[in-house]
Amino acid sequence: MNEDIVIGATVHGGIIYSIGDTLCLTPIIEALSKQKNQLITVSTSIPELFYNNPYVKEIVNTNNLTIDISHSLPYYSVEYSSNVVEFYAERVGITLPKEHKPKIYLDDDELEYGRNQLREYEGFKRIAVCMTTSADCKNLRYENISPLLNRLKDLGYKLIGIGKENFDNHYDWDKSFINQTTIREACSIIKFCHLYGSRCWTISYCRSIRCPPSNIFQKQSISQ
Repeated sequence: MNEDIVIGATVHGGIIYSIGDTLCLTPIIEALSKQKNQLITVSTSIPELFYNNPYVKEIVNTNNLTIDISHSLPYYSVEYSSNVVEFYAERVGITLPKEHKPKIYLDDDELEYGRNQLREYEGFKRIAVCMTTSADCKNLRYENISPLLNRLKDLGYKLIGIGKENFDNHYDWDKSFINQTTIREACSIIKFCHLYGSRCWTISYCRSIRCPPSNIFQKQSISQ
């Protein structure tokens, strides 16, 4: 019988709390599961990102890891700052398939939530914007982002605000879900900002992934 594999991303000895960095574990888990022919246990502070994942055996929160992907220096090099998935793959020592991407598995009810919430904007170009981020970067500050948001509005995009920080007083969203959704509900909203030829743009969820953010959401099949 194979020994359980417990994987987690850590910083300064503790399980990391970052939606984007945690989400980047999913292609590593998928690759490991296929390579080892077994399900993987994930240690995380954000369990919602792994619900329904067909490659996950169990979701825990422990520092007792079989595979510890440390973000602590000197391991987290500038070379990988634009793609956390590649950094994780090197630390684990696995080769990822060419077409790899982080994935969240939403069930039918979760997908229906996002579809219903944005039904009034069907046919419009829609972008989900989240300015909640733990990154200390001046480029992500509101005063630097708002001119871009204004430009998008001028181009006819409907801007959908998501996240937990209260930016409602700072920007006139076409529709705001800020402080109103769970992580998975926000994911469903992002999913349906991509349909009908529109785009999805977030800062905190997908800034470290080189793929259109809306491509990460997978419908959970009945067999899974």
